Amino acid sequence: MKEKLFLSLLLTFLVCLNLEASDKDSLNFQTQVSLFGLLNPSNAVLVNAGVRIIPQLDYLRDYSQDRRISAEVSANVNLNAGIGPSYLNFAGSIGLYRAWARFSTQRNEIRAGLQQINFGSASLLRPLQWFDGLNPTDPLRLTNGVWGILDRMYFKNNSTLWLWGLYGNPDKRVWDLAIHTAPLPELGFRFQQPVPMGEMAVSLNHRTVETSVGATSRYQETKIGLDGKWDVGPGLWFEDSFTATSQASPLHAGWNSLTVGSDFTPEGLDGLSFTFEHMLNTTYSNVTNSSNLSALSATWPINIFNRLSGIVLYSWEANYWFRYLTWSADFDRSSFYVIGFWNPNLTSSILSLGSGSFSKYGFQLMYVLHL
Repeated sequence: MKEKLFLSLLLTFLVCLNLEASDKDSLNFQTQVSLFGLLNPSNAVLVNAGVRIIPQLDYLRDYSQDRRISAEVSANVNLNAGIGPSYLNFAGSIGLYRAWARFSTQRNEIRAGLQQINFGSASLLRPLQWFDGLNPTDPLRLTNGVWGILDRMYFKNNSTLWLWGLYGNPDKRVWDLAIHTAPLPELGFRFQQPVPMGEMAVSLNHRTVETSVGATSRYQETKIGLDGKWDVGPGLWFEDSFTATSQASPLHAGWNSLTVGSDFTPEGLDGLSFTFEHMLNTTYSNVTNSSNLSALSATWPINIFNRLSGIVLYSWEANYWFRYLTWSADFDRSSFYVIGFWNPNLTSSILSLGSGSFSKYGFQLMYVLHL
């Protein structure tokens, strides 16, 4: 399937090259290099250090009548070492990070390949995090992509329609209740409409899931999302995702995640801004269960180069606190981060906060260079 997709992209690319171009081709190569070192005194892996390299090649050509073809290919190269009192491990990996081509006009764009797809109104606790793994504590905002085709149409009244078809994405996603074991296809759409003082949108995604919970089984899953955002002084938003499964599902009959949130910047505090979100998760089966999460983030722009930000998340039923504090310094082609954390001792948790190397307490240094 992926080989056929690349063949289709290549044929489309060759056809577009025969069109009359209004400007010359544009080819750009850039690389992001990030060095990090993490110290966790209470973990079996005392020090974790490494380097991540993301080389990226971009292509662009403009044509008459506002037509444009563009493409991106990038890789993700990781080298890291874990060091502990009785532990030493070196590991490395390399793989595609993005590989897509796009044809766009003034009111339509079609993008195919390995790409990032994310949408919704929430920023910390995101029920509509269907296709990405963005973590609010990651200053680089890195996430794996998905294979598929995305068509976005823009209308004169500022409404937008997204249509997508995905295939070859078996990895577990943020809100999945089980690990998927087969790269089965999925289809969906999103329609976004302006409303007074804001916008609202409805989204849907349907797929066939094959999972190994107990015995391997296959069932149908449909996700329905509704979200809205308004600017009424402070920003106000909500985001809801309901998941329904067929009777063949070994999991729950369905589950719902609802987030409400707001952001505000008080006067007289030198630009200090706050974002608050609360999420209610409900699962439906023979017994209905609910759980609550609250998140608060604060950002203080100290000056044009330095910024201080923090995130606190609280799990009400488990009585768990997750805490992150980040100082960042930005320059022309580089950035430096110091990230401190104080979390429960968990091997896994919501949004990967406090899991693995970030359990208990410690700090991380990160230097990012753009070449």
